[in-house]
Amino acid sequence: MNILDYLNVSNESNPESDSGFIFQKLLITEILNQRPDWNFFLVASKKIPPFDSRVQVLPFINNVDKYKVRFNFPWEALKANLEGIADKVDILYVNQAEQATNLKALMATLTRRRIPIVTYFHYLAIEPSSHKHFTFSRTEFENPPDIIYDHGLNDGGIGQTVFMRQLEALIASDYSVTCSHFGADLLIHTAQRIAPSVSKPIKIINPPVSIEEIANARSGEKFKRKTVLSNHRMYKHYGIDEFLELMNRYFRENGEQDFELLFTNPTSNRSKERKRLDPSVEEIINIIKSTKFARIKYSRRREEYYRTVSRCHLAVAPMRPSALWSMSAVDAMACGLPTLCPDYACFPEIVGSESPLLFSSFRGFKEILMLLLNDRGFYEEQSEYCRRRAEQFDVKHTAQKFIRIFEQAVY
Repeated sequence: MNILDYLNVSNESNPESDSGFIFQKLLITEILNQRPDWNFFLVASKKIPPFDSRVQVLPFINNVDKYKVRFNFPWEALKANLEGIADKVDILYVNQAEQATNLKALMATLTRRRIPIVTYFHYLAIEPSSHKHFTFSRTEFENPPDIIYDHGLNDGGIGQTVFMRQLEALIASDYSVTCSHFGADLLIHTAQRIAPSVSKPIKIINPPVSIEEIANARSGEKFKRKTVLSNHRMYKHYGIDEFLELMNRYFRENGEQDFELLFTNPTSNRSKERKRLDPSVEEIINIIKSTKFARIKYSRRREEYYRTVSRCHLAVAPMRPSALWSMSAVDAMACGLPTLCPDYACFPEIVGSESPLLFSSFRGFKEILMLLLNDRGFYEEQSEYCRRRAEQFDVKHTAQKFIRIFEQAVY
């Protein structure tokens, strides 16, 4: 089988921290391990590092921000790169949903045949219209608006336009895939408010984690001080400021503590354009630097990142009510870190709906944190539980699910 895989990455300055690149790097490598006679043609930025000799990369112009990756489609450059390849392609696999119909149209003009298309919805431009939101109390939206657009994709009110491109992809794709049942419900229910006839089922496949890669890179020792980890992006809409509020309140109520916060900051080395579009990251970094119980540690390579994560004591998932998944939370769990998760969005699917690590208020957060810091038996029990639960998200299982979809679409 010949697969044309369209990968768009906006964080070109540090691809090793880009979730889209890591996702496809792990997935493609494992699919080729399980199906060595298959071929991948990877449409990707010129700055994506080679990761497997069995993958033929079709480079195109660089994309440097979150809107360019969604709206700039290099038709002529791709057309030239696809000469001699297009007729061999059995299936299209698109990881930037907004570009699905563009790629479908280009391939139709080149081959004059209908090629099955699988689109993965890794990130949506919408948020749930009603959700549990908390820092100091639990509240519910009253009279929720029709649709709330993702803060990070709504500059100048463009969020609706981005989502319409995603809706277009949902309609045009033979198979639509997303990370969680929460994500599938959010996508289909919002889509039906705009286009009531949309009824396509959505496949659920989690982004992969490499248990083997983590096991090989894990450190055998912990930091001298107990360390609470935040290893996700520092965008305001990822809940970093809310997390800092929770921790500030915890320190105010309990005084000095024998632990610190560590931020790995996967949004480091941002381009000038990315900084201009979202200055909140630099603001949050400055706040962290001025917080006496917190520090930042950067990692340029995945091995270094895994060693850092594994040396921490526990982790806190991003407080993001629209999260379809959290690769950073699963990374922490796979390293054996008990990972506290807000009780909304995808997190009950990640850590388990009955897990004692779910919290829905500051009081609940504080109680779990104190137990993990002071009750060794509870800590070790949750550490082992998280490590084992992460195994079900291993790349081997993710690859098998994609293989089934590809084979069903083609054969």
